[in-house]
Amino acid sequence: MLAPFEAAHPFTDGNGRVGRALIHTVLARRGLTEDAVLPVSLVPATLRDRYVDGLGAYRHDAPPGSAQASAAVNAWLETFVQACAIAVEQSVALMGRIDEMRSAWSDRLSAHRASLGRRAAPRADSAVARLLGRLPEAPVVTATTLSGILGVSFPAASAALDELRQAEILQTKAIERGATAYVAREVLDLMAERTLASTRFDTRAATPNRAAPARPQD
Repeated sequence: MLAPFEAAHPFTDGNGRVGRALIHTVLARRGLTEDAVLPVSLVPATLRDRYVDGLGAYRHDAPPGSAQASAAVNAWLETFVQACAIAVEQSVALMGRIDEMRSAWSDRLSAHRASLGRRAAPRADSAVARLLGRLPEAPVVTATTLSGILGVSFPAASAALDELRQAEILQTKAIERGATAYVAREVLDLMAERTLASTRFDTRAATPNRAAPARPQD
């Protein structure tokens, strides 16, 4: 579905955005990505030459059903399948890095609590323990938003955020109307959109080759 759309390029603007939306719509409707949204669309945007070559092969004049037509379609499918495979690979790697980060956070929090003479591990149902588990999906929160996420009181949310701040897991940032946001910068550094903008899928090995989110600034 993506290849015919991109080959037709029907709109004066927005073809790329619609095409990227189609990728995830088709994968979801076919039951291939029921529980996740893989960053498939980011891979062709980075490996642009490979993507353009695949679309170029799809734009053929061979008779339908001919060997030449099949080869052209297969060339595009190979390009798309490779993009999906890279997206899956990078998503699995990201999950591994998040697990490592969670483990490091737990160690950091335990050391902080022990330094205060408290039990190393907070209760599993406490706001701070629940917050620690939710940080990867909500790396920037305020006490008000966290109160809604966890279903706890504002004071309980504030206390949990401040404890993780003291444990050097969260940093604070002033935002509008004098409010304070708590930021898990280590999560933002792992942003898949930035990583996948590098042709090596590692910004330490190769800088992004297209516009990508910058690293958080103080």
